[in-house]
Amino acid sequence: MKEFYLGMVKNERVAWVSAFVISAIAVYYFGNVPISLEGSDLYTRAMRRTVMTCFGLMVVGEILITIVSRSRSGVTEEDERDDRIADRATKVAYRTMIGFLVLLVGRVVFHQGIQAKVEPQYADRIQTLGELGMANLLLGILILSALSGHIAKIIYYRRGY
Repeated sequence: MKEFYLGMVKNERVAWVSAFVISAIAVYYFGNVPISLEGSDLYTRAMRRTVMTCFGLMVVGEILITIVSRSRSGVTEEDERDDRIADRATKVAYRTMIGFLVLLVGRVVFHQGIQAKVEPQYADRIQTLGELGMANLLLGILILSALSGHIAKIIYYRRGY
Protein backbone atom coordinates (compact mmCIF):
# COMPACT_ATOMS: atom_id res chain seq x y z
CA MET A 1 0.00 0.00 0.00
CA LYS A 2 2.85 2.34 0.82
CA GLU A 3 4.45 1.70 -2.58
CA PHE A 4 1.12 2.50 -4.26
CA TYR A 5 0.95 5.83 -2.42
CA LEU A 6 4.58 6.75 -2.95
CA GLY A 7 4.45 5.77 -6.63
CA MET A 8 1.94 8.52 -7.37
CA VAL A 9 2.65 12.03 -8.45
CA LYS A 10 1.26 14.75 -6.26
CA ASN A 11 -1.62 15.64 -8.58
CA GLU A 12 -2.80 12.04 -8.63
CA ARG A 13 -2.79 11.90 -4.83
CA VAL A 14 -4.82 15.10 -4.67
CA ALA A 15 -7.30 13.62 -7.17
CA TRP A 16 -7.68 10.47 -5.03
CA VAL A 17 -8.29 12.46 -1.85
CA SER A 18 -10.67 14.86 -3.62
CA ALA A 19 -12.68 11.99 -5.09
CA PHE A 20 -12.90 10.33 -1.68
CA VAL A 21 -13.98 13.54 0.08
CA ILE A 22 -16.61 14.36 -2.56
CA SER A 23 -17.96 10.80 -2.41
CA ALA A 24 -18.16 10.83 1.39
CA ILE A 25 -20.03 14.13 1.46
CA ALA A 26 -22.43 13.02 -1.29
CA VAL A 27 -23.18 9.68 0.38
CA TYR A 28 -23.80 11.38 3.72
CA TYR A 29 -25.96 14.16 2.30
CA PHE A 30 -28.09 12.10 -0.06
CA GLY A 31 -28.37 9.34 2.53
CA ASN A 32 -29.89 11.72 5.08
CA VAL A 33 -31.98 14.06 2.94
CA PRO A 34 -34.97 12.88 0.93
CA ILE A 35 -35.13 13.99 -2.68
CA SER A 36 -38.02 16.36 -2.04
CA LEU A 37 -39.34 17.93 1.13
CA GLU A 38 -42.21 20.19 1.91
CA GLY A 39 -41.33 23.82 2.64
CA SER A 40 -41.99 23.44 6.37
CA ASP A 41 -39.71 20.39 6.57
CA LEU A 42 -36.70 22.35 5.34
CA TYR A 43 -36.18 24.03 8.69
CA THR A 44 -36.21 21.00 10.93
CA ARG A 45 -33.38 20.27 13.31
CA ALA A 46 -32.39 17.12 11.36
CA MET A 47 -32.08 19.07 8.11
CA ARG A 48 -29.94 21.76 9.76
CA ARG A 49 -27.76 19.07 11.36
CA THR A 50 -27.28 17.35 8.00
CA VAL A 51 -26.26 20.57 6.26
CA MET A 52 -23.90 21.59 9.07
CA THR A 53 -22.31 18.13 9.13
CA CYS A 54 -21.74 18.36 5.37
CA PHE A 55 -20.15 21.76 5.89
CA GLY A 56 -17.87 20.27 8.56
CA LEU A 57 -16.95 17.40 6.23
CA MET A 58 -16.08 19.92 3.53
CA VAL A 59 -13.76 21.81 5.90
CA VAL A 60 -12.03 18.59 7.00
CA GLY A 61 -11.78 17.50 3.35
CA GLU A 62 -10.17 20.78 2.32
CA ILE A 63 -7.65 20.43 5.15
CA LEU A 64 -6.82 16.89 3.97
CA ILE A 65 -6.46 18.07 0.37
CA THR A 66 -4.17 20.90 1.50
CA ILE A 67 -2.00 18.51 3.52
CA VAL A 68 -1.69 16.10 0.59
CA SER A 69 -0.98 18.86 -1.92
CA ARG A 70 1.76 20.39 0.24
CA SER A 71 3.53 17.18 1.17
CA ARG A 72 7.23 16.99 0.33
CA SER A 73 7.20 13.46 -1.04
CA GLY A 74 6.62 13.20 -4.74
CA VAL A 75 7.22 16.88 -5.39
CA THR A 76 7.47 17.34 -9.11
CA GLU A 77 7.27 20.30 -11.39
CA GLU A 78 4.21 20.33 -13.57
CA ASP A 79 4.93 19.69 -17.22
CA GLU A 80 2.96 19.34 -20.45
CA ARG A 81 1.66 15.93 -19.41
CA ASP A 82 0.05 17.37 -16.28
CA ASP A 83 -1.54 20.15 -18.31
CA ARG A 84 -2.83 17.66 -20.89
CA ILE A 85 -4.28 15.41 -18.17
CA ALA A 86 -5.94 18.36 -16.44
CA ASP A 87 -7.43 19.51 -19.76
CA ARG A 88 -8.78 16.05 -20.59
CA ALA A 89 -10.23 15.60 -17.09
CA THR A 90 -11.91 19.01 -17.32
CA LYS A 91 -13.46 18.00 -20.66
CA VAL A 92 -14.81 14.80 -19.10
CA ALA A 93 -16.29 16.71 -16.15
CA TYR A 94 -17.80 19.37 -18.42
CA ARG A 95 -19.35 16.81 -20.78
CA THR A 96 -20.77 14.88 -17.82
CA MET A 97 -22.34 18.03 -16.43
CA ILE A 98 -23.81 19.08 -19.78
CA GLY A 99 -25.16 15.57 -20.44
CA PHE A 100 -26.95 15.36 -17.11
CA LEU A 101 -28.28 18.92 -17.45
CA VAL A 102 -29.72 18.04 -20.85
CA LEU A 103 -31.39 14.99 -19.28
CA LEU A 104 -32.79 17.15 -16.47
CA VAL A 105 -34.14 19.77 -18.87
CA GLY A 106 -35.61 16.99 -21.00
CA ARG A 107 -37.34 15.55 -17.96
CA VAL A 108 -38.81 18.95 -17.04
CA VAL A 109 -40.01 19.59 -20.59
CA PHE A 110 -41.42 16.07 -20.88
CA HIS A 111 -43.17 16.45 -17.52
CA GLN A 112 -44.72 19.78 -18.54
CA GLY A 113 -45.87 18.28 -21.84
CA ILE A 114 -47.46 15.31 -20.09
CA GLN A 115 -49.29 17.56 -17.63
CA ALA A 116 -50.66 19.69 -20.49
CA LYS A 117 -52.01 16.61 -22.33
CA VAL A 118 -53.55 14.82 -19.35
CA GLU A 119 -57.06 15.61 -18.24
CA PRO A 120 -57.21 17.95 -15.20
CA GLN A 121 -58.53 15.31 -12.79
CA TYR A 122 -55.47 13.12 -13.49
CA ALA A 123 -52.87 15.90 -13.56
CA ASP A 124 -52.42 15.82 -9.78
CA ARG A 125 -51.29 12.17 -9.96
CA ILE A 126 -48.16 13.17 -11.87
CA GLN A 127 -45.58 13.85 -9.20
CA THR A 128 -43.49 16.96 -9.38
CA LEU A 129 -40.04 17.30 -7.91
CA GLY A 130 -40.59 20.64 -6.27
CA GLU A 131 -37.94 23.27 -5.64
CA LEU A 132 -35.85 21.19 -3.24
CA GLY A 133 -36.02 18.20 -5.56
CA MET A 134 -34.66 20.33 -8.41
CA ALA A 135 -31.99 21.78 -6.13
CA ASN A 136 -30.97 18.27 -5.03
CA LEU A 137 -30.81 17.09 -8.65
CA LEU A 138 -28.65 20.08 -9.61
CA LEU A 139 -26.41 19.44 -6.60
CA GLY A 140 -26.16 15.79 -7.62
CA ILE A 141 -25.21 16.81 -11.16
CA LEU A 142 -22.46 19.11 -9.87
CA ILE A 143 -21.15 16.37 -7.58
CA LEU A 144 -21.17 13.80 -10.40
CA SER A 145 -19.35 16.13 -12.76
CA ALA A 146 -16.66 16.98 -10.19
CA LEU A 147 -16.29 13.32 -9.28
CA SER A 148 -16.03 12.28 -12.93
CA GLY A 149 -13.29 14.88 -13.45
CA HIS A 150 -11.24 13.53 -10.54
CA ILE A 151 -11.78 9.92 -11.60
CA ALA A 152 -10.74 10.80 -15.16
CA LYS A 153 -7.61 12.44 -13.79
CA ILE A 154 -6.79 9.29 -11.80
CA ILE A 155 -7.34 7.08 -14.85
CA TYR A 156 -5.20 9.31 -17.06
CA TYR A 157 -2.34 9.31 -14.54
CA ARG A 158 -2.59 5.53 -14.15
CA ARG A 159 -2.48 5.06 -17.95
CA GLY A 160 0.45 7.43 -18.23
CA TYR A 161 -1.02 9.93 -20.69
